[in-house]
Amino acid sequence: MALLRLMGQQDNFRTNPRTETPVRIRLIPLIVVTALAPAVCAAQTRSTTAPRATPRQATTQRAPDLAAGQALFNTVCTACHSLQPPPKLAPPMAMVSQHYRDAFTDETAARAAMLAFLLAPDTSRATMPAHAIQRFGLMPKLPLSEQQFRDVAAYVWSLSAPAKAP
Repeated sequence: MALLRLMGQQDNFRTNPRTETPVRIRLIPLIVVTALAPAVCAAQTRSTTAPRATPRQATTQRAPDLAAGQALFNTVCTACHSLQPPPKLAPPMAMVSQHYRDAFTDETAARAAMLAFLLAPDTSRATMPAHAIQRFGLMPKLPLSEQQFRDVAAYVWSLSAPAKAP
């Protein structure tokens, strides 16, 4: 300790009461940080170099699921849409489905148009007549995934399917 006093660094040391050994307390945090730094850096490197989904991988979707679309319709869409007339806050979905069947002969094209509208509702993407948009307004953008919208589009398309012959 005397040597430390002579060097003017006594403030950097404390004496361990049991052993009377000087301990440099400012170095302890530095030693701990230095010891942990390689592990922290390795963890950060692993997390930043992990493979990320490419746009192609992100858009790979499973086939639409009618049951999932119906369940989603029953829990989310029915807040505004009824299935059949009379309407609630938005057009009945049977009517919406029929408008898509009238506008598109191909199911794939119709569901793609529905998906485009659901992802970004806009009057230029709407198939409903202008008077329906004036009456009900434009649908708000909903916080659902693309796959959920695909499921709903498949379900809506199925609502106006022609009756099967017995």
